Amino acid sequence: MSTLQKYTPFYVATLLLCVVLFIIYPYCQYYIDPDGIAYFTIAHRYASGDYLKAINGLWSPCSCWLVALLLKTGLAAMPAAVLVNAVAAVGMAYISQSFFLHFNINRKLQWMLMFALAVFLCYAVFIQLFEDLWQFFFLLSVFRMMLNKAFAEKPILWVIGGMVGALAYFAKGYSFPFFLLNTVCCTYFLVDAKQIKNRALWVKICWVMIATML
Repeated sequence: MSTLQKYTPFYVATLLLCVVLFIIYPYCQYYIDPDGIAYFTIAHRYASGDYLKAINGLWSPCSCWLVALLLKTGLAAMPAAVLVNAVAAVGMAYISQSFFLHFNINRKLQWMLMFALAVFLCYAVFIQLFEDLWQFFFLLSVFRMMLNKAFAEKPILWVIGGMVGALAYFAKGYSFPFFLLNTVCCTYFLVDAKQIKNRALWVKICWVMIATML
């Protein structure tokens, strides 16, 4: 089976996601969660060049940066935020399909799970308008990278994993402890650090990933 065929459930689910979002947008465009108001304010400040007031220690900046870029093109705030969140949703669907393939999930179950995920993501795009989907996408990307057969043998993957972890932190500050735990615990089992001969490799991977992230 070609790569294109393997990812067919993802392509179809993405098409479904885009079509449904297009249909329900007129009815959901006025829903803004309380946190979203603050994020919109920050995005507008970035777009207007008021950086000193945009930078803060409470609201994560990743989605704000992306929305601000779209605001600079003349797009209105709400469709800009939905578009940015929809891209994260597509990323979530892609990573999920990658996991299904890695773990050899039954093909029929892949289709069922991808359709269910597409329906959920249509809801999530609006209910969590800023950051959360990007956080999940980046953290899952790091974990998927760890499952690469050559992960323990390629330091470049450790560095990339740390960089993606930093993006997860910019997407949501909550990612910081999750990234640390994910790195320390998952790599412990992936390199079988229970064996003393592998302890040094485990420590090295953790050190590189966490240092890069910081």
